[in-house]
Amino acid sequence: MVVKRSAFVGLLGLALFGCGGTGGGGVGNGNGLTTADSSALDRSRSGPGTSDPAVPGIVPRNQVMYDEFVDGTYLLRTIDPTGVGDAPYAVIPEEITALCPDPRDPKTWYFAASAATGAHVFYARRLAVSGAEDLTPKAELKEIRSLQVAENGRFAAFIGQPKEGEAKLFLLPLRTKGAVPLAIATATAFHVSPKSDRIVFTNGKLSVQAISGVKLNGKIRPLGAKTAEQRFPQFNRDGSRIVFSGRESEKEKFDLYAISPDGQNEVRLTRTPEDDERGATFSATGDDLIYVNPGTDETVAGLYRMAVKTPAERIRIKPSLNIGEARWTGNDGRLRGTANVGLVLRPRPKAEKPKPETPVPEKPSVDKPGK
Repeated sequence: MVVKRSAFVGLLGLALFGCGGTGGGGVGNGNGLTTADSSALDRSRSGPGTSDPAVPGIVPRNQVMYDEFVDGTYLLRTIDPTGVGDAPYAVIPEEITALCPDPRDPKTWYFAASAATGAHVFYARRLAVSGAEDLTPKAELKEIRSLQVAENGRFAAFIGQPKEGEAKLFLLPLRTKGAVPLAIATATAFHVSPKSDRIVFTNGKLSVQAISGVKLNGKIRPLGAKTAEQRFPQFNRDGSRIVFSGRESEKEKFDLYAISPDGQNEVRLTRTPEDDERGATFSATGDDLIYVNPGTDETVAGLYRMAVKTPAERIRIKPSLNIGEARWTGNDGRLRGTANVGLVLRPRPKAEKPKPETPVPEKPSVDKPGK
């Protein structure tokens, strides 16, 4: 979010926030929040976060959380799956590029951020690098764009950039202080299963890596999905199905598919050549999906809810030209999601430097005939 879009960001940089507007309506206050948003944000805070804008409130239950970039400020927002109750949740500092609440302590957050020594994973109650515990002091990464903490709390997974133009999936043990992240494979998106026993990831094709404790268990196994390009995978809540976005060529838009973790029972869920369906996330029951259409047509772009068994029956719960990724929180208030349980933030647009004016040389005067 502090770098311009690159090959590393590409499909990885689907954001989870954004609606190209001021969301709550009302008069703006110059920091991306309207007066109504500011009041709602204050009301959402609890405990130590009441007066500290860097401390989010408790993750709400059964809500969709998404990102919004307004007037140079990143906001996390929540909305009911029916499309009502849209409200701001937290302001995201500029240096943070991905974040995820602790699955065992929702008041504490893991987040990736750019620091003087590169990109690192931090742990703190405040969304701020200052005072946070650096969990990857030995890591040499240029950027981190995705982050998920396993449900068992034993490890985190993230996508980092060891060098320019290269994106890799890493596993980080959380109970060993100063542990060095383990590179698994080149990847642009991933999701850890609810049982914390495997990771599905993609670099254009879906693969699964089994996990035992905090170690890799066996070799990487390609799933063999049939579509030419496969992106944004996510397990359902019992780990029995994986939803992903697929297409046959770069000229096409993405449709939604589902497949079993063993590579069997692949099913095409949608067939909508006019819509682009990305970053689907399951409801707690697995009966519904939330996905994003990031198109440029304001009449169709936005956040959608769809019944898995009747995909034609879909509703747009949040019109927007600027939504990236979204997350469906559980009955227990935990935040779960698509390519990663944490939030993937878009790179913040860089302000264009004014071009220096080129002086125009004066033309020599030419005497006209007859003068």
